[in-house]
Amino acid sequence: MDLGELSILFQHRVRSALVRVVAWGAVSGCALAFLWFHPASPIALWRGDVAMGNGRPLAAVAAYDAVGTAHPAAAVRAEALRRSALVWAIELDRPDEARLRYEWLLPLPMEHAQRADVLDHLGRLLVDEARFSEAAQRLRESHDLNPEAPRAADRLVRAAQAAAAAGQAKEAERIWRRLARKHPALAARAHLGRGHLRLQRGDAVGALALYELAEDSSFDPDVASVASLGVATCLERLGDLDNALLQLDDADLPSRIRAQRRSSIRAREQLSE
Repeated sequence: MDLGELSILFQHRVRSALVRVVAWGAVSGCALAFLWFHPASPIALWRGDVAMGNGRPLAAVAAYDAVGTAHPAAAVRAEALRRSALVWAIELDRPDEARLRYEWLLPLPMEHAQRADVLDHLGRLLVDEARFSEAAQRLRESHDLNPEAPRAADRLVRAAQAAAAAGQAKEAERIWRRLARKHPALAARAHLGRGHLRLQRGDAVGALALYELAEDSSFDPDVASVASLGVATCLERLGDLDNALLQLDDADLPSRIRAQRRSSIRAREQLSE
């Protein structure tokens, strides 16, 4: 083989090697691009985490949402939507967008406890949006789905409060009664809530009985204090001003609140003379 043939052979081999290098480079580049950008990538969630670490919450939620809608594994989609919801709620102060991600989560398969947590988050966000009727429904569903959860009773309390805020007095009353039945340790809190409802309707007699019941049965000093103030308010509205003042004196209330209420009762007493 002469020098010309050797040169041609060498050039051919060099070209072949270059082609292989370029091909492997292209394949590697495509693989890296898939791993980094494709929502079905095993490290797709990490891209959102990196964006958050770099202080780019909008880029993070875009990455999380892509995974949450396109990843083949339901568990990964669910985790991506949870992370997106947290960023929307905390970093971007957009409870409406956070709520939307939790709503996308609901159809995904999950255990009862997880679904109850999602419903709880939904209820809280709906309260933030002043959508109280929907919030009451979601919080009640959250309680019913996992009534043994550590926060189950609190979910029912917030459901009753949301129903009251929505103007649904009968529904709020029903939830307060249910709280006392299902969670006896919070029965005094339920009596207090029902007392507020009665007082709002102008039923001072009915409210008084419930406030006294809450005051007598409560092991929580905060609940007992509010119940005592409720008793004094009812007595004032019923015209029993002397006993209203005595109730204030006996109640464990901040001095400023006691002084304000005493001043109000004294003013009413003077008007009645």
